[in-house]
Amino acid sequence: VAGFMWGQSALSLADKLGLMVTIGIMGGFAINVAHELRHRPGKFESFMAKLALSVVLYSHFYSEHNWGHHVKVATPADPVSARYGESYYRFFWRAAIGEFKFAAEAERERLGRKGKRTWGLRNDIVQGWLLSLVIYGALIAVFGWQLLPYMLGQAFIAVAFLECINYIEHYGQLRDRRPDGRYERCTQKHAWNAGKIVTGLGI
Repeated sequence: VAGFMWGQSALSLADKLGLMVTIGIMGGFAINVAHELRHRPGKFESFMAKLALSVVLYSHFYSEHNWGHHVKVATPADPVSARYGESYYRFFWRAAIGEFKFAAEAERERLGRKGKRTWGLRNDIVQGWLLSLVIYGALIAVFGWQLLPYMLGQAFIAVAFLECINYIEHYGQLRDRRPDGRYERCTQKHAWNAGKIVTGLGI
């Protein structure tokens, strides 16, 4: 529907930009849904997670979140844990780039253990890219190239929305190191959120 509306000359530029922001915010929520689906064991749920992430061009989140963020949260090694005193703008770029680097390395290790080449069709990031290509290609083929800046804009807004959540959730949190050099177990005190039913409905 958004693609159809972006392709129409009846809407003003302000209308199209407003639609882009609205869809982008919805995309941020879609990433949260993909996050929940990623934690489910079924193949259908995994595919739907990849599909949701491909719409906002953030397919590497599929690989990074479970194997990176969940393991390294509230440590200097986690790009998604904001440092104390770090601005959101500095954090955004560090997190976005760091997430991709970790996801690429995680896929290289995962596929290497199976004797598969890194950037083949078995790579979860590549699968997400292909889904993005199909979705974006189909919309552009139907409604025209004028959709592209709005589609890219909504993807950027969705990712910025996600990283804003990440920024707030773990800002300034650090786990202590144990005598053996390993970090203490992650607990509720390492995230700025509340473990209540109402506050947990949207994440």
